[in-house]
Amino acid sequence: MQFLLFLKPTDDQLITKESFSRNDMGKTDKAQGNEPTTAEGAPEVVPEAEESGRRANYLKKLKTKKGRRLCTQIAFVALNFVSIVTALSLIAVTVLTSLATKVFDTEQSNRLVGMVILAVTAAVAISMGIYAVVAVFKKQTKPIHAATIVLLILAAIQSILAGVSVKVSPRDELHLGKSLADSFKLARENNPRHVKLWAATQYDLNCCGIISADDYRDSKTPYYFPPNVPISCCPTFDPDRSELVQERDREVCKARKTFYDLGCRDLIINVFKETSHIVIGVLTTLIILELFIALLGWILCRNQKSFRRGVEDEEAK
Repeated sequence: MQFLLFLKPTDDQLITKESFSRNDMGKTDKAQGNEPTTAEGAPEVVPEAEESGRRANYLKKLKTKKGRRLCTQIAFVALNFVSIVTALSLIAVTVLTSLATKVFDTEQSNRLVGMVILAVTAAVAISMGIYAVVAVFKKQTKPIHAATIVLLILAAIQSILAGVSVKVSPRDELHLGKSLADSFKLARENNPRHVKLWAATQYDLNCCGIISADDYRDSKTPYYFPPNVPISCCPTFDPDRSELVQERDREVCKARKTFYDLGCRDLIINVFKETSHIVIGVLTTLIILELFIALLGWILCRNQKSFRRGVEDEEAK
């Protein structure tokens, strides 16, 4: 009996422990049953963690977009400054070419008009460049869009003028040769304006006459006598001194035949061709810059709109 009494409490304890373990197992099963699971049985992601991850990805994309937009803005501003300098160079070259054309050939009105229009388009390009750069710093989209459209129109106009009015054609050379002959004739008749013009031309180009120094030869003078060249055909000519003071130098130059024998016609035409090539080169550079600026302006406008739309969508969420 004592042995049985000694074992009884132990059995009760075992029964109590077993009941407790069964109750705990039931609670654990219920807790596991209440836990959210996916279709595969895995625990479902907590919504707060998903929201924070999505926002982190959005901020990362936003930072990348900001970096790209900043690089585009820097390139846009830099190209605008380069185009402004190029447009100023184009204005200078076109003005000089127009003045030279007007001096030697007044019949080339189409060429003069073309040069004037090119100078005007270059001035408009400068204005649009400054306008677009200011818009970038103010973070405005519409001015950039407007400047892009204007630059595309200017590029089209300048391309047409480059092929029509700038290039020196054989017909232009004939007109220029005729104008030079008329101007030289007036200089031989002591027209003050044309005398000064030919003196400056012969001094600058180291030439004499239209074809050669024989253009100054009198028809009644025998060929073995030197032509009656002006002092501007001689290497000793000083444009700052009067021709009367240099008369003795002219006689020495004429007697020794040290005057320039090369004519000025071909040299003047070559100068016109070179200036034409310079205008075309500067104009081509400006057109390419305008096209690149228009492309970058379109990209800036598009990125700005998408950036604002993304920010508005994020704020709405």
